[in-house]
Amino acid sequence: MTHKSYPFSFVFSSRAAVGVSIFLIAAAGVLRLLPHAPNVAPIGAIALFSGAVLGRRYVWVPLAALAVGDMFLGGYDLRVMASVYGSFLMIGIAGTFLSEVRLGKKNTAVVAGTSVAGSVLFFLITNAAVWAFSGMYEPTIAGLWHSYVMGLPFFRNTILGDLFFNFILFGGYWSVVYYRGQKRAWGPAVSTQREGI
Repeated sequence: MTHKSYPFSFVFSSRAAVGVSIFLIAAAGVLRLLPHAPNVAPIGAIALFSGAVLGRRYVWVPLAALAVGDMFLGGYDLRVMASVYGSFLMIGIAGTFLSEVRLGKKNTAVVAGTSVAGSVLFFLITNAAVWAFSGMYEPTIAGLWHSYVMGLPFFRNTILGDLFFNFILFGGYWSVVYYRGQKRAWGPAVSTQREGI
């Protein structure tokens, strides 16, 4: 028997979405303060998840999560910071286009592909900003290329971190959706069987 598919908006009411948003912001803030490999952080996954599951009204969630961490970790060049925040905002907006994807095998590939695309977007934008504003590289095409080459080890970490945290967030969400779907589908039948009817 095949299970019924549900859209991403199936689980969360507006009130629940606010609660989930607060939890994600707090969890991301804590995880950024704990020891971790460079660029292995949940912000990109939270951006994609917020856009896809919570909806376009919640694309600000990763920005708030980022800001909470920055309050403790300290800031840096505002122009580079703008590129970081802007990148996550764009990933959140991209997530809104996943809102009609259905539960099933295809979803895994779609989310994984979008996760990697978001990692690429973040890498291209933020490294270009570092090249343009940090003074670390020559203001030439060769300097821009050098910036990208030097960022490759961080890029690998970004891809792996985003995929890992997206697996946690979307996998957990799909489990809840599937459980609720099965409960609705089988609940009455199980109840009837227990009553001996």
